[in-house]
Parts: sequence; C-alpha cells; structure tokens
Amino acid sequence: MKGIRNTLRLAVAAAGLIAPLLLLASRLSGGGESLAQAQGPITIGFDMNTAGNTCPGDGVTDCTLGPIDACVELPSGGGAVTIDVFVKDLPPTSGDGWIGGIVGFAYTVGETMGRAVGTLTAWTHDDPATNLLVQEMPRGSSGDFSHPPAPPAPLPGWFAFFFNYGEVEYDPPFTRGVLSRLQIDTTGTADGVYGLTLGPVPGEGSYVEVTSSGGNSYCDPATPAYVGCDILDTYDDCGLIAIGQPCPGGLNRPCAPPAVGGVARLADVSGSSGPNRTALAGLAAAGLLAFAAGAWYAKRRWLRRA
Repeated sequence: MKGIRNTLRLAVAAAGLIAPLLLLASRLSGGGESLAQAQGPITIGFDMNTAGNTCPGDGVTDCTLGPIDACVELPSGGGAVTIDVFVKDLPPTSGDGWIGGIVGFAYTVGETMGRAVGTLTAWTHDDPATNLLVQEMPRGSSGDFSHPPAPPAPLPGWFAFFFNYGEVEYDPPFTRGVLSRLQIDTTGTADGVYGLTLGPVPGEGSYVEVTSSGGNSYCDPATPAYVGCDILDTYDDCGLIAIGQPCPGGLNRPCAPPAVGGVARLADVSGSSGPNRTALAGLAAAGLLAFAAGAWYAKRRWLRRA
C-alpha cells in the first residue's frame, strides 16, 4: 500500500519538527523494529457488540475490549446497528517512541457475496472515550481520508484511512482498542445472514494497513515491523449480521482468532463500487498538501545538520 504508507510517512516527517531528527531518520528507515517482531501477530476484526469497548481518555490507561461477539440479530426488515472494528495485541511502544504502537490504519469493508447490506450512516475514529489512536497520540493531530469522506456511504465498498501524527505517548503503552465505531442502517434489506469482510483498499496492495510508530506496516511481510495480522471477519464465522433470522451458532457467540496466525486476505468487494487507485491518489494528495510545509521545513533542517 505504497500510497497510504507514503502519506503516513510524510505525517511522521512533519512530526519530526518536534522530535530529534536523527531519531526521525531511524524511524523512517525502520531501525529497531526487530523488537516488535519478537511477539506474535496482532488481531484486527469486527466486534458485533460494542459493550465493554471503551477508553478512559486520560492518556494514561490502556483501552478495554469486552467479549468479541461474532454476530448481531436484527428483526425482519432490518434496522440500525452499531459495531466496532478493533485491534489488539499491538507491540508496546518503546521508550524512544519509535517502535511498536500505532499511528494509522486503512482497510475496506466488504461483504462475502458483494450484496448491499445497508448504508454506513456514521463512523468515529477520534473519540477519546472510544477510539484507540487518540489515546496513544493525545498531543497529535489527525487526518481522515476515508472514502466516501462523509456519510452516508454504501456497504460494501467503503474504506477507512485514518492517521494521527505528533508526539507519541509511550508510558504506559497502549496495546488494544477500537479503530472505528461504525453505525449501519440496514432498513429494507432482505432477510438473511450477511458476512462482513476486512481487506485492503482496492488497488493499493494485498494487506490491511495497521502502521507502527516507526511508519511501517505490521501486516505487510515486506516491512521491518511485520508481525503478521489475524483478521477476524466472516471467513472466521465472525462479522455477521442476521436479519429476520437467528445468528448461526447462536447470539452472543464469541469470535476466536484462527488457528494459524499472520493471515492477511484480499477484500471481497464483488459488485461494489470500491474506490480505484486514482481516487486514493487524490485523497493522498490532499494529505500531502496538508503536510507539505512541515515536511519541507524538516528536510531543510536535516540538510543543514548533514
């Protein structure tokens, strides 16, 4: 996901205005990321019941995740439902703030058969009481380049692209929490079981993107921070919306990680109007414009010290 990763790394470069430039060079080159590789894979997935998924918002206490529910039931004719996209088992951020942690993410929401499950009516990426990213970087600023950029958005086919930049909070570490809280209106959707998937942004590679404090992907084997990413979605019998019928296996059924770690899958967005590389490039260009001045200044200071 070169377009996304380059935008995230430019955000890191802008953040270098408030951090030592030599450490910035180490961060961008992936130096020290081998410490993150000492642990097992991280887990990203859907929780179909948001109860227990909270953050204190104090910049000190790690977020909590309740039981990960595999399915939610709605009456015949559909209705509104709120679900979470979560991450857990992140490597702790190191004492210098350049290893582990999280500064951004990107993914597409698909559906196994490409059927329209409903409309995304709202999403939250930066609520201190809910979302992980603003806990670890409380003094940062955020950029949300999700597409479509504002609700309503059709499902499947919407993608999330969010990053934060600034001074990383590393003591204590933040290792789990909600990436996105999604509100979906399924009113009028035919009865049946719909299975949501998590995958990469179309045209931008083969992996969901969860980016470490060093600006590298945990999910892409080609990056220094790679630990592997377990995806909990419909392929693991999770991320299910049952309309007008019971959940397969029953309601409140827990969603467990797969037996084999480090799995990353292509998004299944058949029949959807997913964004293409041109659309993503336009969004990334907006991010580049937002940080151009800071990046130019950081580069100028670096050249003077070289």
